[in-house]
Amino acid sequence: MLGITYFAAWEALTGHPIVENNMLFHPNALFPALALAYVGFTQIFEVTELDQYPIELRYTNEGEMKLERLKNGVSDIVRKVSSSTAEQKDNLDALDEKFDIYAAPKKLETALRSTYKYW
Repeated sequence: MLGITYFAAWEALTGHPIVENNMLFHPNALFPALALAYVGFTQIFEVTELDQYPIELRYTNEGEMKLERLKNGVSDIVRKVSSSTAEQKDNLDALDEKFDIYAAPKKLETALRSTYKYW
């Protein structure tokens, strides 16, 4: 109830709706991406006590292991995608030898241009 009262009072004071230009009230991908980044960051790192100098970031108990697993997962995905891309390129090259598919867009453009008269 206090939250609703606060919103109503804020709108009355400022003269425009509180949902205007507020990323929490409009659908977008920024807020979920920021929340996901925060959760991921806090799974790997922790901040030392704020009353001690210097303030530093440290790995959590399992932070190094999680970061290493993340790096390995990303490198595996990149390796799989690159090998799949090479396979697909070989398949397309074989189809090009049979059916000349790489020249098809140019042939289509030529055919379309021949149907129009230019001034």
